[in-house]
Amino acid sequence: MIQSYKQLGKRYLKSNIKRTLLTLLAIILAVSLITTVGLFFKGSQAAQIENVKRLTGTSFHVGISNYDQETLDKVENNPNIDTYGLMSQGETIKLDDINVQYNYANKQAMKFLMYSIKKGRVPKNAEEAALDEWVIPYIHPNLKLHDSFVFNGKKYELVGLLENQDYTQEQKSGRFLTFKDTFTIGEGRILTSINPKSDMNKTIDGLKSLSDEKNIVVNHQLVKLLHPDKTMMSIVAIAISIVVISTIVVIYNAFQISVVERIKQFGLLRSIGATRKQLREIVLSEASILVFLAIPIGVLFSFLAVFILNLIFSYVMDGDNSIIQFAIDWKVVGICSLITMATVYASSYFPALFAGKISPLLAISSRLYIKKEGTKKQKRKTMKRPFSLPLSLALKNVKRNKNRYNVTILSIIISCVLFITFSFLMDIAFKTNTKKPSIIDITISINQNQASTKDIESIYKKLKQTYNIASVYKQYREQPFQITVPENKQIDVLRGRNMESSIKAYDQPSLHRLKDLVINGDIGDIIDSKQLNQHNGVILVKNGRSTNAETNKLYIGPLSNFKVGDKVNLTITGKEGIHTAQIMAIVESDLFSDELSNSLTFISSQEVVERITKSSPQFTGYGITTEDVSLDTSTSANIKQLFDSNQNISIINHIDMNNKASQNMLLIKVLVYGFMVVITLISSVNILNTITVSIIMRRKELAALKSIGMSQKNLKKMITYEGIIYGFFGSLQGIFFGLLLSYIIYLAISGTVEIGWSLPYQACLITFVAAIIISYLSVRMPLKKIERDNVIDVIREE
Repeated sequence: MIQSYKQLGKRYLKSNIKRTLLTLLAIILAVSLITTVGLFFKGSQAAQIENVKRLTGTSFHVGISNYDQETLDKVENNPNIDTYGLMSQGETIKLDDINVQYNYANKQAMKFLMYSIKKGRVPKNAEEAALDEWVIPYIHPNLKLHDSFVFNGKKYELVGLLENQDYTQEQKSGRFLTFKDTFTIGEGRILTSINPKSDMNKTIDGLKSLSDEKNIVVNHQLVKLLHPDKTMMSIVAIAISIVVISTIVVIYNAFQISVVERIKQFGLLRSIGATRKQLREIVLSEASILVFLAIPIGVLFSFLAVFILNLIFSYVMDGDNSIIQFAIDWKVVGICSLITMATVYASSYFPALFAGKISPLLAISSRLYIKKEGTKKQKRKTMKRPFSLPLSLALKNVKRNKNRYNVTILSIIISCVLFITFSFLMDIAFKTNTKKPSIIDITISINQNQASTKDIESIYKKLKQTYNIASVYKQYREQPFQITVPENKQIDVLRGRNMESSIKAYDQPSLHRLKDLVINGDIGDIIDSKQLNQHNGVILVKNGRSTNAETNKLYIGPLSNFKVGDKVNLTITGKEGIHTAQIMAIVESDLFSDELSNSLTFISSQEVVERITKSSPQFTGYGITTEDVSLDTSTSANIKQLFDSNQNISIINHIDMNNKASQNMLLIKVLVYGFMVVITLISSVNILNTITVSIIMRRKELAALKSIGMSQKNLKKMITYEGIIYGFFGSLQGIFFGLLLSYIIYLAISGTVEIGWSLPYQACLITFVAAIIISYLSVRMPLKKIERDNVIDVIREE
């Protein structure tokens, strides 16, 4: 028994369970997408914050040195300061050919430094210590975690190993970290953590005012992530706006179809006294039921999506060192649920408004949507059989109902825009990252600035024969030079900037590996030093970075428009004469550098560099790749024995830094590609749902065509053509609007970073092909149900 007219909405949902499930699915997808976007941005921000803490080894925001009691009191009593700690450096102890320096920290400062620990933990008292891992053999060759040892006349317990840093090994200055509770005024540095609820920039400015600028150290990388700039926030706002708009389209489509189907029912209700307001409330009550059912399910799906992403990331990386940790942020969930709820009510409001305006007489007589269609005289024959009839009918069906066509096309457009826009953002994320994965993973470097040619070759041969060493590459210092870039070879963005230039020598094994990075130039199977020597040839490194001194904008991309075969005039700094070289190949980046250079870089053989610079390339050491990285500590010890004790060398283990760089790149890839997978899946389901509902709505019309003699084969072809037509026109329009929105985002980003604009051809091609395939699959699914329908029963349906 119906006690309230609002129960009609509930009854309709139950009686049309299939339609209800499709609408519910659309809302669940909307909830999942919006919540996943919210959790994803929140989680990615937290992941990047943790990543920066690991890369820098610290988590403090601002450090203050040379402080007095007044400064310390102001920091201690500042309500915007969450916590602070004290840290200082002590005496330096000489061990063989290295130095070990004491580092003291109190309890809170140790919390800031915990990210520099590779194994174990930070010291908790003055009898515990943590050391750089590479220093261990100098203290005791068999020293392990939790062992006791004597250093500088005092006994300690080794509780932690610090990650090997390149700069400490280059300077031969190890770190000895231990606990200290009491500091004198002015000793060391105050490390502060700012309250997340306070204004970060104002608090930092306040701390800067406490001392001279030279005494203030700001952890800019961490601060920037905690408070993203306007450019980043605008990108996030655009992304969420796209998602909300796509959600409105999907849900509006579902409710509009539902209302149109029930025109006669609403007419009957109006004829027995129902008001317009009551009809609107019936539709809105359906929206309420669906939204309160969909939100919990959608939120669970979003949790599952983020959780699966976390599992994948943990599987790819070491589970104990995984940066992304699955966490439920109820504030984000609540905000996203409110946005979804507002979106659903906004989407259902116009169909509800339409239901309230239905005229009872026209609705009951079924004349509301009876319109005379215009006819056009065919000036030429349609395509010949077997495609003429199905294709011509498909074209007419697509154009016949403009409302249905617009809603379906708009759904495809939104999905295409989502994919192209986020693909563009993905490319931007990779382009603006100045760090890059090295082709050659150098695990051990040997710095040897002074050595004769005989010694260099002798050590080179011994290194190649050393156990666990896979490859050895000779390293040479870059030689700066001056170059005049012709007007037609300059990049427009870089005109007027002072361009630094340098040339670098490679040995033959390095030139052989450089072949993997060649993007232009016919140089055979390998890059041969004989080819370079014969033509006085050089290899241009295409990409780099440059900062505009006036606007402080960073440019990332090609530094010149030089082509293979061009001649370049080089003038070596401090030497007379102009030397002409020929560009024989262009490579994407320097083989051994893990960061984009800020100079126009050329690479060549040792002989060509010597010919141009009028001096031998300065040898700096060896780069070594190992077969088993777990044996690198013992390998470093074996390498040390190859050199005389009086030779000034530095052996640097890059494993920890390489792992950090690879984790950073992997983090970016997982975040970007993971989000792209979510966007792609939801966009695909969006198209599937829209086209499926559109076909199912026309069951009576399709049954009528079969009743007048249309074969099942031609019916299938007609519907298939309709799906392909939707996919074709929808994808083309989606690509256009996607490119337009991508360019708007590019203009927003160009306020801080200057990058070249180029059409995302690959994303456009994928979008076009995927839209047609998904549209095709969308019509194949309801066709199976239509095939099983009884023509007479379907025509009799009310």
